[in-house]
Amino acid sequence: MSNNNHDELANQFHSDMLNIYKEAKKINYTPTAFLQMLTKQNGLIVAKKLINSNQPSTGFSVLWDKKRLDLTVEALVLKVEYSTLFSKEERQTAKERLMQYGYKNVRMNEDEELITAGKIKLPKLVFSSRAREYNFYSEEKKDSIVYEYLFNSMSHRGLDENVLMIPVEVRTGHESMNILHFIGLRDIHKGIFKDYSIEQAIKRLEHQEQDFSIVTQSLYRLNKEINGTLNDILNSDIDSEKAEDDSYYKDGAVNFYYGKRYERNPENRKKAIEIHGLNCFACGFNFEEIYGERGKGFIEVHHVSLLSTLVEETIINPEKDLVPVCSNCHRMIHRKKDNVLTIDELKEILNNKRNKLPSF
Repeated sequence: MSNNNHDELANQFHSDMLNIYKEAKKINYTPTAFLQMLTKQNGLIVAKKLINSNQPSTGFSVLWDKKRLDLTVEALVLKVEYSTLFSKEERQTAKERLMQYGYKNVRMNEDEELITAGKIKLPKLVFSSRAREYNFYSEEKKDSIVYEYLFNSMSHRGLDENVLMIPVEVRTGHESMNILHFIGLRDIHKGIFKDYSIEQAIKRLEHQEQDFSIVTQSLYRLNKEINGTLNDILNSDIDSEKAEDDSYYKDGAVNFYYGKRYERNPENRKKAIEIHGLNCFACGFNFEEIYGERGKGFIEVHHVSLLSTLVEETIINPEKDLVPVCSNCHRMIHRKKDNVLTIDELKEILNNKRNKLPSF
């Protein structure tokens, strides 16, 4: 694994460690000491310390009492996607500790050992020689068809409607079906990656005896596009929010401000969009409705809390702390650094303006 990939995975792991704290609070347990550890050190370091301790942590014991061992660090360590971050011995310790306390789902987290050994096999591809539809549609359309079919179980008719945009009067489902059949994907493959991330699916595909390269290439392109879009949105959001504090522009202040004040986890941005949608919370604007394909999937994301009130390692709740806003509304919210508007305040301005417009 390259250093960049390792760092990205470690950051993702740290985010999931913070999620343990949030989920624990939902069951009336607030692991304050655990959170303090995470504010001082990366989650990967904290996890290794806890795993290599001779005794289970206090938090582990509390979660055992609450019958929620699924929220332990040990359960997180055994997740497939994090197998490369820990040694075989560390993973074995986590497994044995969970089994000792009666956790029933340990084996569910051992898939990667079987995958890398080539022992978990996906249904075989069955190729069709009909290439007309596959050659006709763009790479982007075909990639979307592969994703929606494998991850979201979308039907052939649904793919024709929502991806290929075929008019209802001529829609049969055959167009997308023939694309999938040419790639080798059949009914038995539908929804096989329902609970997987794209990265997990790629890992599984790459350890198959049969050549899934066409599918894998589609997922690589999609993953690159998603990450690129998130980075564009992220940078746009940060530019919008810089105006909140003059200290951002002072020499020597950029790195501190950048690290302390901005929630830079693209996963939180992605989750916020999944929860709230792509319409502006203030004015209702939707980029795709106005700009068509070029605006598809685009929206900026705004921090509900004033950035000046945030501290390092602030836990971001995508549902409550982040909301989608269009570029214009985002700029208006932050236009005056000494009077940053709330979403409701901006809505009131917009409503008052609309009420004053003459009716015809």
